[in-house]
Amino acid sequence: MKRIHVFLVVVSFPLYFIHARPEKEFSENLTQWKAGVAKMIITPDELIWMGAYVSRNRPAKETRHDLWAKVLVLEDAKGNRAVMVSSDLVGIRNGLSDRVRKRIKERYGHTHAQVLLNSSHTHTALETENKFHNLLLFTLNKAELVQIDRDGEKLEKQLIVLVGKA
Repeated sequence: MKRIHVFLVVVSFPLYFIHARPEKEFSENLTQWKAGVAKMIITPDELIWMGAYVSRNRPAKETRHDLWAKVLVLEDAKGNRAVMVSSDLVGIRNGLSDRVRKRIKERYGHTHAQVLLNSSHTHTALETENKFHNLLLFTLNKAELVQIDRDGEKLEKQLIVLVGKA
């Protein structure tokens, strides 16, 4: 019974605000917002060691589902923007986050506070920084460590392009 009440509150709360304002004011307010969206497959071209998948003793042997990155950019009537990036990764480490945010600022002018980077926390995605390989609890050879860096750099570029598309 409690779940039903929570559901009703969550569903009805936004409806209250929609009906609480005069229709004309609500309609004018909606036209002042802009939204841009974009999505991209970020599945690596090669089979990889998956990030935070410690029970594995080898790289992935197949791809069952593609990994995605998606971006939503919102702009209010005053031109203020928020950039939300969602990705199928186990996480976004500080190094990748810092580099992506820096490049977004350089290319599009969005500050750190305007950019939200989010991951779905899937354990079937690529590792993005090889300096953490000792945390992966398995031994990687030099070629595999280089591949992790290469895949991380490719992902970084893909996210920047995706923000531009959105």
